[in-house]
Amino acid sequence: MKKHLFLIAIAGILTACNNETPGEQHMDNTGATTQPTTHDADALYGKEWHLLSLNGKPIQYDTTFPKQAYMMFNNDKKSVSGNLGCNGFGGNIVYSGNNGIAISDIVSTQMACPNLDIENDFSDALRSAASYSIAQHMLSLHNNKGEVIAQLETR
Repeated sequence: MKKHLFLIAIAGILTACNNETPGEQHMDNTGATTQPTTHDADALYGKEWHLLSLNGKPIQYDTTFPKQAYMMFNNDKKSVSGNLGCNGFGGNIVYSGNNGIAISDIVSTQMACPNLDIENDFSDALRSAASYSIAQHMLSLHNNKGEVIAQLETR
């Protein structure tokens, strides 16, 4: 009986010592302060995520065309929608594990637009997404090698 109580007490102490306050800052291996990332799918909803970069390159929009690429995770938790840069799109989404994500069956309108390169690359990135992470207001989509293929920001 004493052994069980001792184990329960140790587990409680370890749990209490491991609690992390939301927004708590951390140090990376270089000593720089970083924000913790989350893999909570609920943090994706209720926001427009605006595309900032693809494959490490910042997005340069055509200034004569007012639309910008963004995506929204729909409240049904099974679909995603948004704009690829000109054309609206929708697709299915499946989550797996702590941060696994698969976006498939992407369909879009077919308007002729000045920034189709962005559209095609964004669509390819969505189809290639295998996982995601969120740090504050930034969403990163990663391919199956763990490389960041798209970064988006909520405003």
